[in-house]
Amino acid sequence: MVYWVEGAGAVAYTVLAQEGGSHQYASCRSNNTSCKLNQLQCGKVYNLSVLAEDATCNSTGGTTGTLMTAPCSPSIQSSTLTCGNSSALLTWTPVDGATGFIVNATAGNGHSVSCSSHTASCSLTDLLCGQIYSASVTARGNQCDSPPGPSANITTTPCSPVVTSKEYDCGTSTAVISWPYAAGTIRFLAWVAGEGYRDSCQTTNTSCMFRNLPCGLDFNLTVQAQGAECNSSISASESLQTVPCAPENVSTTTLCTTHSALITWVGSPGAVGHNVTLTGQDGHTHLCHTNSTTCHLTDLHCGETYSVTATPYSRTCTGTQSAPYSFRAGLCAPSNTTVSPACEDSAISWTPVTGAEMYIATATADDGHNHTCSSNYSSSCNFTDLHCGETYAVSVVTVDQGCWSKPSSAVQLRTALCPPANLTGHVCCETNTLTLTWGPVTGASYVLQWESIGSTSPPSEFITSNISHSLSNLLCGERYTFRVAAQKDCRSSFSPPIVIRTAPCQPTNLTVRVDCGTNNGNFSWAESSGASFYMVEITGKHGHAASCSSNDTSCAMKLHCGRLYSATLVASTESCNSTRHTNIYFNSAPCLPDHVMAELDCNTNVMNVNWTQTTGLDQYTAWAISTDGHRASCNTTSNHCSIRDLRCGRIYEVAVTSSSINCDIITGSDYKVMSAPCKAENTTAELNCSSNMMMVKWQDGSKAQNYTVRATSGSGVNSTCDTTESSCSFLDLSCGQLYTFTVTGYTNVCVSDMSGSIERHTVGRGEAGAYLQQSMGKRHVFGLWEEARVPMHAQGEHANSMQKDPWLGFKPRTFLLQGNSTTNCTTMQPGWGVFMLVMVGPSWGPVQGCEVLALSWPIP
Repeated sequence: MVYWVEGAGAVAYTVLAQEGGSHQYASCRSNNTSCKLNQLQCGKVYNLSVLAEDATCNSTGGTTGTLMTAPCSPSIQSSTLTCGNSSALLTWTPVDGATGFIVNATAGNGHSVSCSSHTASCSLTDLLCGQIYSASVTARGNQCDSPPGPSANITTTPCSPVVTSKEYDCGTSTAVISWPYAAGTIRFLAWVAGEGYRDSCQTTNTSCMFRNLPCGLDFNLTVQAQGAECNSSISASESLQTVPCAPENVSTTTLCTTHSALITWVGSPGAVGHNVTLTGQDGHTHLCHTNSTTCHLTDLHCGETYSVTATPYSRTCTGTQSAPYSFRAGLCAPSNTTVSPACEDSAISWTPVTGAEMYIATATADDGHNHTCSSNYSSSCNFTDLHCGETYAVSVVTVDQGCWSKPSSAVQLRTALCPPANLTGHVCCETNTLTLTWGPVTGASYVLQWESIGSTSPPSEFITSNISHSLSNLLCGERYTFRVAAQKDCRSSFSPPIVIRTAPCQPTNLTVRVDCGTNNGNFSWAESSGASFYMVEITGKHGHAASCSSNDTSCAMKLHCGRLYSATLVASTESCNSTRHTNIYFNSAPCLPDHVMAELDCNTNVMNVNWTQTTGLDQYTAWAISTDGHRASCNTTSNHCSIRDLRCGRIYEVAVTSSSINCDIITGSDYKVMSAPCKAENTTAELNCSSNMMMVKWQDGSKAQNYTVRATSGSGVNSTCDTTESSCSFLDLSCGQLYTFTVTGYTNVCVSDMSGSIERHTVGRGEAGAYLQQSMGKRHVFGLWEEARVPMHAQGEHANSMQKDPWLGFKPRTFLLQGNSTTNCTTMQPGWGVFMLVMVGPSWGPVQGCEVLALSWPIP
């Protein structure tokens, strides 16, 4: 529409619009001051001119101006969805004269969105899922906006499906899920997922089928809608539980005490309970329903083999039953039990049960105590410890894999009578008669049995109704065993045996031998059977009486010389004496000269003997008899003589006889004299280096004398040691001294000559000639010092040191070394408790015979 100011005289107006500098025109004619130009093109700039006219003429020129038309309507070129944020990017063709653009989009449900832009693209946001939007673009101009451009459809992302139904077939483990159609969907993708299992299904329909799903799983079901450009989000999951799996590891534990079985298995996931079926070979069935994994079944038939299965079930399905498991119920009790007759071997037997590993029979007495016997695979066993005189109820069980059957019907077993108690015996020593007594057994007679220990003859027996019996024909000096049994219908076992010794037999062959000098009567006899000891009694005609006893076949006693004696002998035990031996008569030894006196000359070892001389002209012999058998004598017609050639250090028994006395060889007397002591020979001294102990030894000439060892040091200090042996040890000698050792033998009367002296050094501390050895691992180095002094530490340096020496390795007057080889040596400051080794040899100075000595000293 073009407007202008009215011109004078004008009756009509013509408006011309020229597009730029082209020859394209548009015009309109009007009788007033406005005119509407049609057929103008959009987005153009037109030059305007208005011509006025009257009835005859037109004006020239006229009013001029410019006109800009509205922009052209834009056309949408493309739309692109942005998946995941509900937006779409639109682009269109640019148009001239546009100062901006507005996009409007409206969905079929009336929802509308818009966006504006100064460029030829714009993003629509907050789009609803599953909708088709109609979108158009309007260009903005300086004066006018363009009409909306051609509309274009935008299909948004499909909405997420919702599972509306799920169906599960327990038998085939097949699941079918369904959902409604979602706008903009070209296909659907469904998933089923469980622990360790996943499957998917793609379809253009609104349902999917999943076959052969694994048992015992909880599945999640989800669906996704897929559009041309974008896919929906995955639907909320729906759960699905498949049929429970068959139970595994079915096993049974036979409960012996209740004769039932405990069935166990590994549970099935998803199962809320289990049905257990137990079927025996004889057709009877047991059922058990449980919501756990164990089932206790009772009333099982003994010896029956059962097959057991477990079937799980859930809230929707019954699962597959387990593999059958077979087991055998506890065996039946034995039948036809019988026991041996009374008084026999207490045996029980029965009919065997197939499959039994063991049988155990139990015998129960009236007071409740019981005994058992068992048998492996055999159909009998013996009771070995049943009480005598009891009646027992006996039953048997079978044992199979540690399980006991019910006991068989009880049968009665009667044991034999008890043997009599308190069997005792008493021997009458004078008559050698034995009386035995025992306790009574009601209504029974008794069998007494005895035998001599060591005899090969069968035992003797005597039957009596009494509770005592006497035996008078037993052998003397024998040990017998006795036992007694009771008998009524049968004989009991014998009582524990007792051992009784009969009176010892009378001794025989009593003889006597008398000794001159000692006046001993030596008696001997033959051994008497059964005797523990013997006693000899003598009686002299002059009234002297004495006795001696022995557990051997001889004894001796002092007699009065020159007398007539009688002797008798008795064999004894702790309780009995034998009858006496017949008396024997004998004369004691003749009397020898009396008042015998002997005096020893210590210097000559000659014994001077004197005695009281008898009447007449007798020849006398004085005897000296040592304990080792040496004999020496002297002869004379007077009352004294001297015995020579005595051995040193001996004890001699001295006796005197005469030619008028009829005596056999004199073996000794009660008068004893000791000869001169022996001189010590071959004296030696040994030093124990570790303890500084000196042991002096010598050749021992006699065991009957004493010795004194004297040790004298160079400084005059004396020590002594007394002994009856052939050696003596000094423990407290001074260190570092030269000692002289001598040995002297002595008796209570005489002293021997002194032994040859020997000299020995005791262990010293740093004395001349001693070598030190310090151990360093397996190497040893030696040093020598010559000054007798105690090691000291002086003012920061070693008062004594070791230095190298080509031969020994060190020079004299040294005592301490620290070294790491045999040639590389250094000095060392000793500390408290340092141990050194002293090595002394025969050629290393005056100290001889010492090998190794460990020493220590403190360092101030």
